[in-house]
Amino acid sequence: MVEVGKFTLESLTTGMYSDPRIVYREYIQNAVDSIEAAISEKTISEKEAFINVLIDSENGTIAIEDNGRGVSSKNAESVLLSIGKSTKRQENNRGFRGIGRLGGLSYCEKLVFITSFYGESVATKISFDCKQLRELLSPDHDEELDLQSVIQRITHTESFQEEAYEHYFRVEMSAVDMSSELLKLDVIRQYLSEVAPVPYNTRQFLVAPEIRRFLDGKGYKLTEFNVYVGYDEDHLEQVFKPNKYHFKSDRNKRMDDTIDEVVTFSIDLDGEDSLLGWYGRCNWNGTISDDELLGIRMRLGNILIGDRRTMDVMFKEHRFNGWVQGEIFVNTKGLIPNARRDDFEQNDVYYKMINELQERVGDVIIKEIREASKNRNNPDVRLLKEIDKTSDKVDKLVDEGLYSQKDKEQLTDELKEAEKKLARVSQKNPQVAEKRKEIAEKLADVQEKVGSTTNYKINNEISAELDKKQKKILKIVFESLSEYLSREMVEIIYNGIMDNITGKKRQ
Repeated sequence: MVEVGKFTLESLTTGMYSDPRIVYREYIQNAVDSIEAAISEKTISEKEAFINVLIDSENGTIAIEDNGRGVSSKNAESVLLSIGKSTKRQENNRGFRGIGRLGGLSYCEKLVFITSFYGESVATKISFDCKQLRELLSPDHDEELDLQSVIQRITHTESFQEEAYEHYFRVEMSAVDMSSELLKLDVIRQYLSEVAPVPYNTRQFLVAPEIRRFLDGKGYKLTEFNVYVGYDEDHLEQVFKPNKYHFKSDRNKRMDDTIDEVVTFSIDLDGEDSLLGWYGRCNWNGTISDDELLGIRMRLGNILIGDRRTMDVMFKEHRFNGWVQGEIFVNTKGLIPNARRDDFEQNDVYYKMINELQERVGDVIIKEIREASKNRNNPDVRLLKEIDKTSDKVDKLVDEGLYSQKDKEQLTDELKEAEKKLARVSQKNPQVAEKRKEIAEKLADVQEKVGSTTNYKINNEISAELDKKQKKILKIVFESLSEYLSREMVEIIYNGIMDNITGKKRQ
């Protein structure tokens, strides 16, 4: 009979992760899987779901709680005390190896799991004595114990009465080292913003709706969860992804930059749309100044795999990954996260992925960066590029629909300003002159399109919900909003109003 020694537990806890913060990712990953099960079973709705992270740095305690399905009392011990024996399946769950829940053992004196399952009037509490565990794993402790014996010695299980309608899972870590990063609220909030499956902040990341539309069009559901962090339940703040529309780049000069265009891509590996991604095309001034923004990030189930440097490999010159914001969403079973979830298992699909990403994304971005560097030294080329972007942007906005007559006037003014800039472009260089002619024709076409359009969102997107008087009032409101607010803010307000009118969440 094969015996598993007690030091295996040390390898699966302290030896598994190089960064203590990963325990938060592991517990949130489990919480997300539990919430999705509860939503699937119609125990809760998506809006009702939550994950609360409470960090009490003064008392050295951490709690992570969700309102997912929980664990049934009859299965609690077998599920929560087993090691590497998860009932989850890779295709349905983010966590499937059955070892992540043990991560907290290394960073506190006592670890507790408390859980209630919907429909049961009994809840379960399982406690781990982490201090005793370290004593048993000490080289000075010469008692020979197998893994199962160690688990039995350091754990205690109890049951208590609970309301049958309650369903939750709560992790409690007490007597955490007071100097540990795990107790630093701002550090953990920032970490979770990069790692957890949380929403974009549409107020600072104005292109988020465009990314969602692309993913929706591919039939990919971007799963986003409400994660809150605070020092107690009365002071919780929601966590959002850190992506920004306006940002700083070139770490020395810290130049203002903006995402001019969202470039989306789809890559087939072992099936259609195996990878779905985006990156923000900008002025390519240099490395993005804020670490939480830089790098194309790889996500599985919207949870980060690795860190901001993991996808350096898709660039032949790794440094250029730091010049770009972007994400890649894994949509295939062929890419399997390794046990640490800091990368993928290096199988045939993995190597094909790297080759495809280098050729179709990394090389393209490097070429754009080098062209931008050249264009910065040629004012005519730079000006033509700017005018071309304006034409493309306005053309796209007209197709999507305008918010008001004022919106139409503002776009017309943008095109007139672009026309003035075009007149300043020198035609001495034949190549520049040819490009100028091409852009002039394109600009004229877009100007004509704007002048003749009657494509207004309010007319097209509201039918039976509002009467004529209500529509008229709404039009007046958006005329005023367009007068005083940026188009991006008008879009956010419009989408919010449409949510309330139609009762549907707009992307």
